Amino acid sequence: MLVDAPQCPARLFRIAEVFPPSMNRLSSSFDAYTAEKRARFWLLLAVQTVSVLLLLWSATPIYRTILAAPGQKLEVMPGSPVVIVLSLVAFHGAYWYRLVRVPIVIGRHGMLLSHLAVFLGRLSFIFGGALFALVIYRHLPDLSQAVDPIQLVSRMLAMLAIQFSLFCYTLELERVGTAMRPAG
Repeated sequence: MLVDAPQCPARLFRIAEVFPPSMNRLSSSFDAYTAEKRARFWLLLAVQTVSVLLLLWSATPIYRTILAAPGQKLEVMPGSPVVIVLSLVAFHGAYWYRLVRVPIVIGRHGMLLSHLAVFLGRLSFIFGGALFALVIYRHLPDLSQAVDPIQLVSRMLAMLAIQFSLFCYTLELERVGTAMRPAG
């Protein structure tokens, strides 16, 4: 609720002129606007989280296969590449839309919540980093058979796309953790 000019000091009156009634904290339109932004933010974060979980779940059989037979050519990759591709598309669609169009609107603040958000982001990147390290440091140097270069390049591009997605998710959770920090 804005105060009339004669009843408020000059400094507050100028601030009231800068912020129209639609942006007033007590205004119902501002609350509806904030609630809508908050809902969109949490929905997009949920899509990103489910996509990352699907990526990690899809990469687990690949990790186990490479770990069991390092240096051997994998004729058929375990798991479905469709799940990986759809997860990548869903993740990047939600991530880039959120980054460009939807601000981070956090309702609760707390140091513990902040730390948990950052921890989960880094943990997801560690899992992806483990797969990447296994392939680069253990599997590729031991390859003894000839490998189809097109297949090798396509698999490495898929691996880099997964790594990039996990990196973006880590950044997103770090932004969320920063926004959750209490002021002061």
